[in-house]
Amino acid sequence: MNKYLIQDGEEIKKYTEGKEAIFNSLDVTSELVNSNVTSSGYTNSNYPSLAKNGLTDDFNGWVATSRSNVWLQYKFDKKKEIHKYRIAISSTGVTLRAAPKNWRFEGSNNEIDWDVLDEQMNVSDWIHGVYKDFEISSEKIKPYLCYRIFILENNGNQSQNSKITEMRVHERITVEPGQESMWYTLGPAPVIEEMFLEHGMEDISFLNEETISQLSSAKPELLCWTDETDPVRRVRQTVTPGWYPVSNEMPSKEVFLEEGHTNLSLLPAEAWLHLKEDFDVFTYTNKLDGNQNVRVSGTPNGQLILAETDFSLVEELIVTASLEGVKIIVSGDSGLTWKTFTTEWEFIQATPEETNAKGMTPSVFNDLTADDWKEVGNNIRLGYYVEDDGLVESVTVTKEAMSTETPSLDRISIAYDSLTIEGRLKDLEKGNADNLAKLQFKTNTLMKSKKYHMHDLVIDTFESNTLQATVIYDESTFSYKGQGDAITQVEELPEYRKHLMIYADHDECMFEYSLDNGATWRSAILNVPMDISEEAGNKLTIRVMFINETAELRSLAYGWA
Repeated sequence: MNKYLIQDGEEIKKYTEGKEAIFNSLDVTSELVNSNVTSSGYTNSNYPSLAKNGLTDDFNGWVATSRSNVWLQYKFDKKKEIHKYRIAISSTGVTLRAAPKNWRFEGSNNEIDWDVLDEQMNVSDWIHGVYKDFEISSEKIKPYLCYRIFILENNGNQSQNSKITEMRVHERITVEPGQESMWYTLGPAPVIEEMFLEHGMEDISFLNEETISQLSSAKPELLCWTDETDPVRRVRQTVTPGWYPVSNEMPSKEVFLEEGHTNLSLLPAEAWLHLKEDFDVFTYTNKLDGNQNVRVSGTPNGQLILAETDFSLVEELIVTASLEGVKIIVSGDSGLTWKTFTTEWEFIQATPEETNAKGMTPSVFNDLTADDWKEVGNNIRLGYYVEDDGLVESVTVTKEAMSTETPSLDRISIAYDSLTIEGRLKDLEKGNADNLAKLQFKTNTLMKSKKYHMHDLVIDTFESNTLQATVIYDESTFSYKGQGDAITQVEELPEYRKHLMIYADHDECMFEYSLDNGATWRSAILNVPMDISEEAGNKLTIRVMFINETAELRSLAYGWA
């Protein structure tokens, strides 16, 4: 047997799922005495009290003194929650033109102030002797002493007075009260066995982003008590499908071999949305020559991907890529200018359109000689235009005989012609999942947001030291650590920009942005579009504040539209 509790900061909690109240419906019309049934007026002996006696012949029912702006009222001895009313018209003789067409059903506790509980317009499909039922919406059901129907107009002409042969009202009776879903605090941490035995939860399928977000702690813990001799194995076999912990430290080879996934593409897309924002993907392989540094695949919306880090003069450079859907351009001056090769090097604009039209195919690129590369420059960068089923698998650089270097695509800018934020994130997830795993976009939040057309995006996973920082850059983990701050390069924004979005994989960091190259700073909210349409300046820079010694920044992405 397994039982679960949650530690939320310094408190131990359990979750109780809500349930809807159970009601019965009771016809309470017969409780009315004749003197408590009134109206705006009546014709001849067609008293208002005749509308509640249960009879629907021509000799019963209430007939008003006019066809419009007349009312029939019921007053009870104590307040009642009426949830439904029923109206019938005489079964013989009288024309259906007397039946109400437009009306309000109202409630009051003083017969002066009336609340509208229901409104009906153009009701004309009456049948002799057949009740029509009208439900009051749940949010308007309240206890009232008085209820009335106020007829605005009937289905006849000026000479046809309104009539209601029978009006029944039904009270909502609570059989079992409802209960809201909520977290209950059992006591302070640490947890004790009695808490598990008396209050432990056996089903935790309710745990999701919504319920976890109601907790106070940023990192709540799931606690488990079991009477099994092999608790880890037992827990994994008995709970519903989902993510389960297998280690609280760097996984060992044995953990990988026993518990590791062999194919992440088999996981459903929604599975990734149940992970916390800050997560890493660990990989174990027994291959000695694995080369997985660059992987970019295409989508129906073509994208231009530009590396923003350099490597030096090369003897040979080979791209492993599909023959179709890929075009390549080269820069020899750290991205200031870009070139393509036909019979000689030609300058080219680094735009999706021109790269697609004039960029080199992989076969042309791979035929470049050492002499060709000498003409490029000493600070080499590559750019790829990828669309449809195009795929760039890897890049291998040969600097001298018997020595090769595989460049990593550590900081890239992606320029889209016109693509919604939803489409862009889908492209990024599909095309750059291996290379950009550290970014861990939480797309479920954005999918529910308004779609913004994002035209530029910068992604930096810090494979090299790209920030101006007072904190330490750790080359072993490709991250910034310690207490201090770090500032990004200045990005020149276009005039049309109206929104800014910032993402980060971090611990204990705060973020600000400036549109005037650091002259003024504004607080940034991660993972949501921020409106910058009224702010002056187009020189964007991001400042990251590391608030204590344990703070760490592993990756940063920001885009504008």
